[in-house]
Amino acid sequence: MHFDWLPELVSTDAGVLDEIVAVSPRPNFPPRIKSSPRQPPAASSRSLVQKRRISRKEQIQVLRKKVTELSQNLQNLRTVLFVDSFPSSLTTCAASSITWKSVASRQLKLRRKAENENAKLRELKMLQSRTIRNFRRMVHRRKDDEVSRCSTLLCRTFGI
Repeated sequence: MHFDWLPELVSTDAGVLDEIVAVSPRPNFPPRIKSSPRQPPAASSRSLVQKRRISRKEQIQVLRKKVTELSQNLQNLRTVLFVDSFPSSLTTCAASSITWKSVASRQLKLRRKAENENAKLRELKMLQSRTIRNFRRMVHRRKDDEVSRCSTLLCRTFGI
């Protein structure tokens, strides 16, 4: 499915994206202190407080929540678009009825033209079938005439 209307409804400004990121839930874990067995914590150049790495399971949960929120947002935008697409005034209804009337009149003209053409074709078919019937009769008569001539000729020749 192609959504050409989506960029118009949802802006891609950095501010909007920051709002979405700020609203999206993040796991809140207490900071954990990591110390290396080789170096004492006081001698480390890094800060003592380091963030704990988020596990894949937690990442998946966060992303699933984000997907449900975004799909709900998309559904809301679609319903707003759907409601706005209905004709709200009589002028749009009148314009659509005029459009349908013009379509109907054009189809009626095409139908009448097709019916006239069908009538002409039917007439031509009848004429051709009559011509074929006449040719068959003519061939049959000539065949009968030739048979009768041959028989009379044979009779005269052989004295039958």
